[in-house]
Amino acid sequence: ADEPAPAPVERTSGIGILRLNSRPWSQVIVDGTVVGNTPQMGLRLRAGSHQIELVNSQLGMSKRFKVEIQADEIVTRSEMLEE
Repeated sequence: ADEPAPAPVERTSGIGILRLNSRPWSQVIVDGTVVGNTPQMGLRLRAGSHQIELVNSQLGMSKRFKVEIQADEIVTRSEMLEE
């Protein structure tokens, strides 16, 4: 009987980089976890979809959006917050 060929192994870390900035500055929340303030120049995220929230509570401004991260790629986003 023929053995099924093994599935090819992905030669990737499964991690991508998000570079994120906002105007005005904001606190960055990724999938519900606070990671710090903008700018974030090297956020390591698993490949896939992530929910990003930018919050500036002093100004009562925020923004929510999703980003798609590809393994071994850099995604750059610059966002304007809205009241």
